[in-house]
Amino acid sequence: YQGKSKLGALGIAAYTLRIHREGSEWAEQERALSAAIDTLVDEDGSMQSWLSHPNGHVGDQNNFYPGEALFYWAQVLSEQDDPELLERYMRSFRYSREWHLKKANRNPAFVPWHTQAHFQVWQKTQDPELAAFILEMNDWLLDVQQFDDAPFPDTQGRFYKLGSGFGPPHASATGVYMEGLVDAWRLATALQDEPRAEAYRIALLRAVRSIMQLQFADDVDLFYVEDRQMVRGGIRYRVWDNEIRCDNVQHAMMGMIKMLQHMPAAALSTQF
Repeated sequence: YQGKSKLGALGIAAYTLRIHREGSEWAEQERALSAAIDTLVDEDGSMQSWLSHPNGHVGDQNNFYPGEALFYWAQVLSEQDDPELLERYMRSFRYSREWHLKKANRNPAFVPWHTQAHFQVWQKTQDPELAAFILEMNDWLLDVQQFDDAPFPDTQGRFYKLGSGFGPPHASATGVYMEGLVDAWRLATALQDEPRAEAYRIALLRAVRSIMQLQFADDVDLFYVEDRQMVRGGIRYRVWDNEIRCDNVQHAMMGMIKMLQHMPAAALSTQF
């Protein structure tokens, strides 16, 4: 698109074709996307962000794109035994883990994609390295979420850390953190780590609260909107920015659907 071909988009596109109920129709395209991803993976497990860019190399997006590529590889590994791909996956996992844990690189954006990818692989391999890193990442992520320290009730549950340099709060980010936290909750539950499972559950409910505060839900929210049919149900960027973007809605929906799929009703109704 516009002369750009990026690792993250390759990973999500390949994943989408693979899980589609009629994905066999696009098996050739999936193989081509997979081959393109392979060209961006170096021997040490690191991944280059750009296959092409009109301005040349513009800097890697290590907090996003490698995790999205691993998300695709994890889906492949969940469906079939592939020792070579698993070895490559673990090499990239270890490289990314080392990169992320350096203080200068710590960023919440890294956490949800790697959590979702590693949990899929852990389900198949039960590798303790993967489990330990999932828990480490998400324990750290909880410190980025505001609740009792939020400046206003409307901002409770958002992920934002003043002075951190992580950027402003964003509904899309909250949604994707939810997607990862569900898998962290599933892992902690499987490991019978009740304190962690409870901490992740509370964080998820607080995140849902934040999304609810950002939704154009009723006539009070919509009092100044001319075309209410187009806006109703949409999710704002943040409390002071009313722009609606598709991923604000999509990630929030996917996070909530995932909660409904995997968490019992009692876990979703208890006060937090």
